[in-house]
Amino acid sequence: MMSDCRFCSHNSYKNISKDWISCSHPVTLTKTPRWEKGDPAWVNMMTADVPVTQIENLADCPTFEAAK
Repeated sequence: MMSDCRFCSHNSYKNISKDWISCSHPVTLTKTPRWEKGDPAWVNMMTADVPVTQIENLADCPTFEAAK
């Protein structure tokens, strides 16, 4: 469970879903792709919502902070 996004204080879905992550950390948000408005992925990516299955380094996040 070390540095796992699902248990990070920046994941607003930590008590809602174990399958999706919504990261609110500013560093993470600046690294998300900038899709054109109207692209189906735009809403999800602009809020950094991604399914756990799409994260390659789930346990390797430099901004991880354990949820209290």
